[in-house]
This record gives sequence, structure tokens and C-alpha cells, in this order.
Amino acid sequence: SWYVPEGGRQFSNPAAHVLANGTLLCAYRADSRDGVGSSTLGKPLYNAERVSIARADTPYGPYVDIRSEPAVADDSAADEDPFLWQDQRGHWHLLMHAMGWSSVGRHAFS
Repeated sequence: SWYVPEGGRQFSNPAAHVLANGTLLCAYRADSRDGVGSSTLGKPLYNAERVSIARADTPYGPYVDIRSEPAVADDSAADEDPFLWQDQRGHWHLLMHAMGWSSVGRHAFS
């Protein structure tokens, strides 16, 4: 997983979505308080805030994010406060607030 709880990183702002089979998806914010940005870009960012999605079989976890990089990693904003949902056609959507930047947020979808 790209998210490693040691080394000052913080996990916060969870937003759960329960699937019909009881599996949970949890959109969350994690950031590196040392200000280091994406591991692929190595640029300093405003708290290097990133949003990703973890999965769990029960509400008690464990929640696992198997990605090597966050689901949303873009140096143009510091994303937080995710909200995850699936529309009637089965498409996934993720709304986020952009903290500390001139943009107000973003909408990711699949």
C-alpha cells in the first residue's frame, strides 16, 4: 500500500460505502505532515494531502488499500473530505474538497 502509518502520516476523514454483499469501501485522506508530495514527483506540497480508497469485509476491518499510489494524486490541489457513492448506472463518484488552494474541490469518477 502507498499509505504507511509510520513516519508522520495521518489517516483521517473516512467516508464509507457499504456494498450489497456487506463489503465496505472507505474513501479516506492520508497525508505526510513533513510536506513531501507524491513519491513519484518528490515535490513539496501543502501537507501532501492525498485521497484513496480502502476495502474491508466487515466494519471492524482491517481496511486495506492495495494501491502503490493514492487513487487521487495530483500536485494541483491538496484533497480532503472525500465522499464516495455509486450512481444508478453503476459508475463510481468521489467528491473532494481542495484545501489551501484556489480551487474549491474536485469530482473523480469511473
